[in-house]
Amino acid sequence: MADLIKDQRSESEQMYLVTTATLLEDGHESQVPLSKLANELEVLSVSANQMIRKLADEDLVMYQPYHGVALTDKGTAIANRVLRHRRLWQVFLIQFLDLSFKDAEALACKMEHLTSIEVAERLSEFLDNPQVTPQGRIIPPPIDSTDTHVPVSLSTLQVNQRASVIKINGQMPLRAFLAEEGLGCGSIIYVEGIGANGAMLLTLEEKIIHLSASIAESILVKPKNTEEK
Repeated sequence: MADLIKDQRSESEQMYLVTTATLLEDGHESQVPLSKLANELEVLSVSANQMIRKLADEDLVMYQPYHGVALTDKGTAIANRVLRHRRLWQVFLIQFLDLSFKDAEALACKMEHLTSIEVAERLSEFLDNPQVTPQGRIIPPPIDSTDTHVPVSLSTLQVNQRASVIKINGQMPLRAFLAEEGLGCGSIIYVEGIGANGAMLLTLEEKIIHLSASIAESILVKPKNTEEK
């Protein structure tokens, strides 16, 4: 991984990789259509085609004409590094400078390219190592992180397991409903029981919450070891 950490790409190349990563994160299961990528970056399709082929030659993306773009392991590592920098700055700008999400996003997108890995890790430590942004976006871990816990759906947990909520997928009404129940990003939940239909009974700060199988499926969590608080 050391060669990936030292890899320096132009801002334009980084933006193609990061935009592909975020579009995949937002629901494109395996490949992002080239037209969607070009539209998101506000460039002509021919320009996007040229850049993607260049990145493919450098083993950063995989491109199938008429199908779409996917990231290689090398491209994913670079995209996650940039996204980590961006989202750490978003947390700082929103929490400590009280910027709106729109303003924080715009400034963080500029600062991500200027931030070294050392500065990013000092920033993370200052922020008490956040795992999600205020909007619920996962902050990728450092490239050399030994943390092997990958966020999973709440529905995959078993009885007596504990986990922290990382992200809630779904529309605003669902997130608002769960927020009223006290369940949001960072919440620690304990699985009390699971019904035959997949419904789940949870404990959240001594409060009992009942979730349907479909809602449990939409919540991403990070399982905790028994000794973790």
